Order: sequence, then C-alpha cells, then structure tokens
Amino acid sequence: MKRWLARISELFLACGLLLSVMVIGCAGSLDPGVGGGGSSGAMGGSSGNDCQVAIFAQQCAGCHAAASGAAGLDLASPNPETRLVGKMAASTANGGMCSGMTLINANSNPATGVFIDKITMLTPPCGAPMPFGSVPSMADQACLKSWAANVSSTTSPFTGQEAP
Repeated sequence: MKRWLARISELFLACGLLLSVMVIGCAGSLDPGVGGGGSSGAMGGSSGNDCQVAIFAQQCAGCHAAASGAAGLDLASPNPETRLVGKMAASTANGGMCSGMTLINANSNPATGVFIDKITMLTPPCGAPMPFGSVPSMADQACLKSWAANVSSTTSPFTGQEAP
C-alpha cells in the first residue's frame, strides 16, 4: 500500500512540474495590448498590419523560436507567413495528430487552418490551444485572423512540411 501511495505521489509531482514548465516557459502575456499599424517589423512580412509582430514575439516565440521551434515551427523569424500559408503541420508534432492538416489555407478569407483553430478554440481538432493551454484575447485573435486572411491571399502557397 505504501508503494502504491508513493507512486501516486510521484506521479502528481511529475505532472505538477510538467504543467509548471509548460505554463511558465511558453505562454507569455495573454493580452499584450497591441495596436495595429506601423511599418513592417522583424516579423512583419507582407501583411501591412503589424499587430501580429508583438503577439508573435510575446506569446509565440518563447516556444516557436528559430532554432528550436516546438513542432518544428518558427514564429520568431521574419516573414512567418512563409512557414504557415499552404504548409502542412509537421507529421511528428503532437504525436502526428495534426499531420496532413494545413497551418493556414491559401486564399481563405476568413482565414482557416490549424493555426486559426489553435488560437481560437480551447479544444482544437488536434493538439492543444495556443499559447499552450489558453487562447489569445479577442483583440489579439482578431489581429491574427485579419493578418492570416491577408497573408493567405498575398503569399504564394508552399508545399511540404515546415522544416525545423
């Protein structure tokens, strides 16, 4: 009986530590108070609306960085649309649950795809909501959806998976 209780205690401790690392290490600020406008920044790309630059930097780049992006996705480098529009989710991400699904569908207005699902749904069709375990504020969601619709129609679609 003591061994069983010790195992359960270890399991709860491990789950608590894992949850702490995920929440502290990735989520970032959930409401950066970002406005639109400005010129194309480091992550601006071709959208003409740069509110996504701060959102990506504050809420996404902690986990989706250039060299070690979770799920092989880099949202920290310039022009993230080139790694999202028409790109398929990595087959190894989330245990392959999102494999074969497009991150942002080309020429979709309103924007559609796994990226949109993950920032707008607490229970997306695959994987977890983003930032991990939550979704951005409604204002940030509106910014990202507008940006995604714009880049999906102005960026040439890509084929294949996002390379880490």
